[in-house]
Amino acid sequence: MKIDKASRAFDAEIKRDREWFQSNPSKSRLRRKVTGQELPRHLRRLGIAEVVIERAGPATFVRTFFDNQGRPVLSGYDVYDHQIVPSAPTYPITIRHNAKAVQEVFVNRTDIAMTDREWFKHHPGESEFKRLSTEDEMRPNLAPGTDITRFGGVTTVREVAPGVRQRIVSCTRESRKPE
Repeated sequence: MKIDKASRAFDAEIKRDREWFQSNPSKSRLRRKVTGQELPRHLRRLGIAEVVIERAGPATFVRTFFDNQGRPVLSGYDVYDHQIVPSAPTYPITIRHNAKAVQEVFVNRTDIAMTDREWFKHHPGESEFKRLSTEDEMRPNLAPGTDITRFGGVTTVREVAPGVRQRIVSCTRESRKPE
């Protein structure tokens, strides 16, 4: 498999992003415009206009690239050998593939993964349950700019293997309790 080498401009922007987080240790999120020159050639055709970098831990960051309409196009995460913000708390990262086979990566600040893990621990033999969706789970399923407070959601959590769970989110116009 061929791996494209990052451009000097991309490496410089990543360095600036790390320096920004070092200078702003209380901040956990950075949103900035993206220039075509910083993107590797294979990403330039995706219409990427902005990137949101979110700190998931002292040395872990999630990058989500957005197009001109504010739709997420691509996301991934960076893990560095040294801590960028040593005092930063650590949160789990959730990786999800949507219907279009686009990988979505987001920082799970509510640590819902731990809550789900605890539920299965206290309910041995069960392979599925339903719960109210978190805002982080619902947002990728709604159009950009949607007022999320008008929506509710139910997440079906399935344990497909020990320690491996699948979450299926159903957004509704009205909040309702899971069955």
